[in-house]
Amino acid sequence: APDTPSNFSVSNGADFAFADIQFTASGDNGGSGIDYFNIYRAGTSNGNYQIVQEVSGAAKPGAPVLTSAGAGRQGNQYFWKVSAVDNAGNESSLSGYESAIITKDVDYQPPGDDDRLDRERV
Repeated sequence: APDTPSNFSVSNGADFAFADIQFTASGDNGGSGIDYFNIYRAGTSNGNYQIVQEVSGAAKPGAPVLTSAGAGRQGNQYFWKVSAVDNAGNESSLSGYESAIITKDVDYQPPGDDDRLDRERV
């Protein structure tokens, strides 16, 4: 079975609607190799964790892995865990949880060029 990824951390992403998730890739002591990593999310630390993302297992054991995951609603705190799945379908234990508070809605979009152009067409 695969080892649990280590050095798991979560922080607010650049636009605060997503969470930046970082961990160290684990190895597989069964020999089949890591296929992917599961990112789990819950609304409370001891809540019902659901898989929200699969991340490629291409990173070598010990290498850092960085990804972003959509979080949820503004003002809410969310909790994440990570696991590794090997090519034989075995899943590691889940990591401990990490959390972040989301300060913008996932569907928030700052005004872009199209909005600016619309304002200029008077």
